[in-house]
Amino acid sequence: MNEINFWPRVIEFIRQRDPVFLSKIAGVPGETISALMTEHCITLPAAYITFLQLMGANSNGFNPFGPTGDHHFATIIKRLKEPSGQFFPVDGDALLETNETFCERIISSVFYHFGLRGLAAKSEIRMHEPGAYQEVLSLLLSMGLMSTLPMLERVSCLQGGPLIIIVEVNESLTLNFGSNDPKAVKTLSKQLLANPLIQPK
Repeated sequence: MNEINFWPRVIEFIRQRDPVFLSKIAGVPGETISALMTEHCITLPAAYITFLQLMGANSNGFNPFGPTGDHHFATIIKRLKEPSGQFFPVDGDALLETNETFCERIISSVFYHFGLRGLAAKSEIRMHEPGAYQEVLSLLLSMGLMSTLPMLERVSCLQGGPLIIIVEVNESLTLNFGSNDPKAVKTLSKQLLANPLIQPK
């Protein structure tokens, strides 16, 4: 993933749909973040640092990690000052599994919050085979849809005419799409389900 182009495309996606939102967010100065990393001997990913600089102080009600995932910089500082502890036994060197990367979560959250949420008509297709991700993307691109947010290994967002669609790999392969034109949603759903590649659960 090209991190240089990641955030500009995310911000442009938001700006096109909710420009007022961008006027109300507040970030954390870069030197404040650098001081925190130096103090605690940690290195934060570049994409996460940019996120904090954009909206780490005030995200204007947007919660990319869900209602219980407080991402504000003040909370991060508070947690770093708390004694560390493990609440269940794990190997000290073991990696804890997560279902998505930081950038995948941002793309998914931005798409649902600023794109799909306010549309009049929506549909979902869940497939048995998550390994068909690239083939499904190729199919959608061949139908004239184009990337509208950075395309990642397990999450991609596309747009074509009045339609927007997100393709995600989790336990299965999921397609969520919508439009303010219910007929367009119905037509796309029929086209997809008529293709032998699309095998819904």
